[in-house]
Amino acid sequence: MLRIILTNLYDTRHIGRDQVRCLVGLMDFFCFSEACLIADIVQDFVDAKLEFDACYIYEDVNRAIQLVHRSGLVHRGILSDPHRYLVRNVSIGYGNSWRELFDVVIAKANKPEFYTSEHPFRCYDTKTDTLAFTKVDAFHSDKVYYHGCLKSFLQITKWKGPELIYFGDHLFSNLRGPSKAGWHMLPSFEN
Repeated sequence: MLRIILTNLYDTRHIGRDQVRCLVGLMDFFCFSEACLIADIVQDFVDAKLEFDACYIYEDVNRAIQLVHRSGLVHRGILSDPHRYLVRNVSIGYGNSWRELFDVVIAKANKPEFYTSEHPFRCYDTKTDTLAFTKVDAFHSDKVYYHGCLKSFLQITKWKGPELIYFGDHLFSNLRGPSKAGWHMLPSFEN
């Protein structure tokens, strides 16, 4: 049945071995926007009866998304008007910050390097928007930490893998490293 549907949709097209090697898995929540953008562009090309190579569309879209993230453009846009992009969920029952839900909050961990590097943690001051260079030898639930590494994390917390529940935003990089450390991972729906 599926073969008939696919044949009707795609006629006699087939995917060759060279094309299969180029396939990319868009399989986590943060790939959703990328997958939708790629699908919209492909649909526009099909509607306009333009010839195209799907690999180039993926590469161009991926490059553009990486640029807006790495340049900080998307983050500055969100920070300039957070209420437009972030919806507070009052049903959780916590105070003024989502950070109250977690024992430790780490941002910009630079995965997958986090799992193999020996980079130190830095404490982020949310009031002054600065990073401290002082040594982090304890985590405090009211603080946000940047960078760091798995080795230091485990030394500081003394936590064991089964005691951890980890929230992440990218399925592949968030499952591979933590699962090797014995952590349990729950995918996040926020960046």
